[in-house]
Amino acid sequence: MPHWLEDLGILDSLVGRVIEAGLPQLVFRSPSRGLSLHLGFDYLGEHKMGELSVAMYLVKVKNGLAIQAALSMARARSIDGTMKNTAVVTAGPSLHGKSTLTIMMEFGDSELARLIGLVRDSQEGVYPMNDDIIMLHPLSEPVDTVRNGNRLRISYGIDGTENNLYAVPFGLNRDDDPITYDVVRGTAGDPNLQESLENVVVDPSTGVPDYSQNPVRNMRMILSRSRLIERKGASHLLSTITNGRMESAVHVPMIDTDRIFWQAVMRQNTVVPPLRRLSLEQYVRVLMYGEAVQMGAAIGAIGKPYVEYFSDPFIIGKEDENANLLYHILQQLSWNGMPQNYYVFNTGGVGADGNEAARGADYKKIPRELILMLQEALLRDAVRFEYDSTMRAEVAVAVLNLAG
Repeated sequence: MPHWLEDLGILDSLVGRVIEAGLPQLVFRSPSRGLSLHLGFDYLGEHKMGELSVAMYLVKVKNGLAIQAALSMARARSIDGTMKNTAVVTAGPSLHGKSTLTIMMEFGDSELARLIGLVRDSQEGVYPMNDDIIMLHPLSEPVDTVRNGNRLRISYGIDGTENNLYAVPFGLNRDDDPITYDVVRGTAGDPNLQESLENVVVDPSTGVPDYSQNPVRNMRMILSRSRLIERKGASHLLSTITNGRMESAVHVPMIDTDRIFWQAVMRQNTVVPPLRRLSLEQYVRVLMYGEAVQMGAAIGAIGKPYVEYFSDPFIIGKEDENANLLYHILQQLSWNGMPQNYYVFNTGGVGADGNEAARGADYKKIPRELILMLQEALLRDAVRFEYDSTMRAEVAVAVLNLAG
């Protein structure tokens, strides 16, 4: 209710007291009652988090867990020739690369596939499902099945929570990111008549947005997931993955999934390499101690690095309980036969004296193209890892071709 003081018929004397106390904007939230009241403003981000808070509480009551993560289904041929359906869960804070790995991953004109000797396959692709909060929840009844000759018990579901993506368009242009640009703006011959922006500078005479300016430091765009899927040429993909059972969904089709990639994106600037392969225990620790960046949706100095247990300030529940619960859920999935891999990407750089300053004589930014290439190479089982005793983890050192 953006105009609650006027619309609710409140006594003038009480309205005066509210204004005098400096409380014209209020949030009342009671997840246990399914209630989230937003009074005195019309900020879409808060409205979105209100409903998500209720959903996060309900899934937590059932011993499930919400995670700030992107979600997609990828179908790709590995270098050994097998086609695999991979659920890709990429956890991490805002502005760290979740959207990049969800939206910009493309197989249609893959330079990597050409380099390693794979032939283009129309059945390959990436089907985006979610860009923010996902729910891990126990099923009311486990499902027993056989996948690739192995027995599998599915006891948890992985669900997205949005049918559109609420993302930051700062710096968006068609040359660097043609997919996102076309989805939000459309093309010259087919403009997007439902283009939705928030806190974005717009030329009043032409109506053209200026994504190079971010004066309130919290600009947002709404990306239509259906337009995104169409732009990526992935409209057929979920049907292919599920043998025609599903045409569209925001939840992982677990019985059709060969494996799950649990990923994290963190922005480091000193000595952390672009990609590491982790154990389950290491993965949960990375999420707990992950370096993040203050955003307009959080309280604090915008753009300043900080450490937040479990990487974000949005998720309901105590940080240590959530970490242990995630460990338990992923452990159960593994014990029940679901193949899982754990990775962390560094989307920052290397060579800086500290994470606070992404600069210096030896500093090198990790290119977005390298991150996308490594993501595709993972899906194609084409990354060679070596153990690094300093990192105490396996580090990506090469991309393999068909000859190994």
